[in-house]
Amino acid sequence: MNKLSVKILFIALLLTGLNATSFAQTFPIDFCTGTWRYTNQTAGEVFTMKLKKCTLNIPDDWGGGTEECVTGAYIFSKNGRTIIDCMNMYSMSYKDVFDYPIIILNINSTTATFSIKDYFKKNGWGKPKRFAAGQLTIISQNPPKIKVNIEESEGIYVINDNKEIFPEGITFPSEMILTKIAE
Repeated sequence: MNKLSVKILFIALLLTGLNATSFAQTFPIDFCTGTWRYTNQTAGEVFTMKLKKCTLNIPDDWGGGTEECVTGAYIFSKNGRTIIDCMNMYSMSYKDVFDYPIIILNINSTTATFSIKDYFKKNGWGKPKRFAAGQLTIISQNPPKIKVNIEESEGIYVINDNKEIFPEGITFPSEMILTKIAE
């Protein structure tokens, strides 16, 4: 390898590093906001979620303070039939961010914790089943794509006299690659 090739390689690596560093500083809050869609034509599934910035107020018992997070709502349809539509909750202003259908926390430069309520599955209290151990990962910047893995705990949780028993299963896909769409 001649000196010119080494210089070009060094400059390319430096620019790549600067680009990745620049992206890491801005991802994911602004990158995540907006409308995202997953489509599986073979299964007839369409999952659309709309996300916005939010502030989580951390209780004093847990150290206090605030944390930037992302909240949102979604629509899931199968074979042209709407199964779950909680988009009306997107514009609401909840005191507790955990009241939103979707919440994204523990954000770092490439991943975040993804939590979603399944309004089709109810626990013993008649409330939606929440999947709280999922993960959101960036796939690409251009076009903007993210991968969401929704962790399913198939075990039965029994708390408060069997009222927190969760049904097995999940209504929507547990793994999706979503593309940002224009609004």
